[in-house]
Amino acid sequence: MIPRKLNKGEKFGSILNLWNQLIDHLTAMRLVSGKGIRLSHTSAGIIITAIPGARGRAVAETNTSHGSFIVSMQDPDDKGNVKLEVSEGFVCVNGKTFTMKKQQIALKEGLLCVKVQIADDTGVWQNPVLEYGEFDAWHYPVALIRKNNDTYDIMQYPVTVATFMLTKMCAFAKAASNE
Repeated sequence: MIPRKLNKGEKFGSILNLWNQLIDHLTAMRLVSGKGIRLSHTSAGIIITAIPGARGRAVAETNTSHGSFIVSMQDPDDKGNVKLEVSEGFVCVNGKTFTMKKQQIALKEGLLCVKVQIADDTGVWQNPVLEYGEFDAWHYPVALIRKNNDTYDIMQYPVTVATFMLTKMCAFAKAASNE
């Protein structure tokens, strides 16, 4: 039974009694699995796992936080396709700052990165986008997505600003290295 609410002006003794009732109530509760959720009881505690393809979430989010580039699961669409949503974040390319807008990308295993690109014909930086790739000069990792049996794990990387420093070799240095 859920304890009653506190009344204004109650004495400490009754508050202590209600507090103990609340503790008793919470310890008597138990988790129950449902569609898309599996519970595994171990000696260390209870493991909660989301099952892909079932109604509900299809991923176990291992790190939830607030800030730039936070990766979260979206509910499956009518066809059962699941997407990841990445919150907006800050990108700095050679001192020029961008705000990457919130974006969605299909769920798959790999290194999820912010990608920057320069238009060769104009030399203008294009808006940053999400892409699965390998860490290099053009890709800044924000999360690692791993398939774990029938679930996906999201390992969120803490990123305040995705910083890129892209340069070309100086013409004089290039000429000197060819000699």
